[in-house]
Amino acid sequence: MNRFKAFSRRSMIMIFGIMAILALIVDGAVYFCVTRFFSIVPVSAIQKATVGSPELGTFIDRGVEFFFTIKMFLVPATGVLFFFFAVIAWIVLRLIFKASVAKYDPPMSGKKSVDSEPESLDRKKEAQAERQRYYLHLIGALQREGRLVDFLEEDISPYSDEQVGAAVRNIHENCRKTIHKYLSPKPVIMKSEGENIIVEIDFDPGAVKLTGNVAGDPPFNGILRHPGWRAERVDLPRLSASGDFSILAPAEVEIE
Repeated sequence: MNRFKAFSRRSMIMIFGIMAILALIVDGAVYFCVTRFFSIVPVSAIQKATVGSPELGTFIDRGVEFFFTIKMFLVPATGVLFFFFAVIAWIVLRLIFKASVAKYDPPMSGKKSVDSEPESLDRKKEAQAERQRYYLHLIGALQREGRLVDFLEEDISPYSDEQVGAAVRNIHENCRKTIHKYLSPKPVIMKSEGENIIVEIDFDPGAVKLTGNVAGDPPFNGILRHPGWRAERVDLPRLSASGDFSILAPAEVEIE
């Protein structure tokens, strides 16, 4: 739409400018011819030549009046005429340009642009809900295989360290199997904790966290305090769209 308005404005200026120049040329040419004619043949000489012929004198008088009328109304008459031609030409050019834009450009209407905003919001909500479902699915798998949520929600303060340790051993083993089943975690840096390492210039701040006395620019010499973890693969199954995905584990009811 902005391109169409810009073309309409430019074409109007160009067409009206050209028509104004043509009108000036026509006015100048006619005015020059009439003035030149009467400078060569004066009106008094024409009237004297027609003394013996009243009919010819009347015709000449009317012709002289006509020429003087043209001289008087030449500028406004040509102005109106060329203005009319300019308007017609401008409208025709606008229609041609609009048809060419509609033919070669994809249609873009105001209604479509208004409707596209709710559609994009719906897609964002769907993508966010899908991420939440996978996240909750992993937590649900840890609960199903290792009873992780049960352990975290349990008040372990009444139990001794030996009792907690015995319970954690089984939970740890089952949760570890679940994590390796779906994510297959690998260390970010394949070295042991406490080893000296060099952080190169092109390190990824999202993969390597710098602590301690960080000053200046890399490379840095440091000690590995934690190797980090990276998901080697993400093998979560395709989830069904049915059901309440916020349920991490269903309630179990034994029927007597």
